[in-house]
Amino acid sequence: MVKQHLWSRGKKDFSVTGTLLNRLNATEAKREPMLRVRKEPWSGEQFDKHVGLRRANTEALHAQAVSVSLPHDQMCRNCQRGEGPYNACV
Repeated sequence: MVKQHLWSRGKKDFSVTGTLLNRLNATEAKREPMLRVRKEPWSGEQFDKHVGLRRANTEALHAQAVSVSLPHDQMCRNCQRGEGPYNACV
């Protein structure tokens, strides 16, 4: 799903050499991004809108797919607090 470029934000960056999305796209996907469990689960439509809202959100989704998860002691503060849409910190 990630490699299909479904979101308009950052779409041109996939083909521009040197951009983050271009580099992430050139990296082989290692895993399927997992969403963090929330009180109100994401609907597919809500998540799609969230990813497409900003280029940084599209970059984050791609980073989740091509990166390895960090151990708890190396996670950013937000991930250590259980915040953010993804289950892993990369």
